[in-house]
Amino acid sequence: MPHTAARRVAAVKNCFHLTITPPVGKAGESCVFPTSAAVPQTTVVVLASDRMGEGDPALGDVLMRAFFQSLVQMPVPQQMLFYNRGVFLALNDSPVLPELKGLQDLGVGLLVCGTCLDFYKVRERLAVGQVSNMFTILETQMQAGRLIRP
Repeated sequence: MPHTAARRVAAVKNCFHLTITPPVGKAGESCVFPTSAAVPQTTVVVLASDRMGEGDPALGDVLMRAFFQSLVQMPVPQQMLFYNRGVFLALNDSPVLPELKGLQDLGVGLLVCGTCLDFYKVRERLAVGQVSNMFTILETQMQAGRLIRP
């Protein structure tokens, strides 16, 4: 029968302290646990609007263009998700279309909500990305290590 470590948990003033005592004869052994730095994080940018922020629409347009101009200078995300008014960023008249094409050429996955394209009646104007559905959009967010929402 293998030896197991003794565990003791004590609660003191809303804090929990865990003490693990190695089994007899095993005190010299050590364990190495992977750190979060060792696990690569998937970065996903979520775009639910064609503007950045809730204030003045003209300012929101300026900020979104600045966001994309800055984004292409950073390490690229693995995925970008477009839903609700965010789908307008992926259309043929988008002010950030050159940046999106560049990101797509670098291998960034651009997933665009098909329901949203149909709701706004703009599917035929889609210029970049792949038409997707809410299941895939949610799945991508659930698997992400980091979500960025401008």
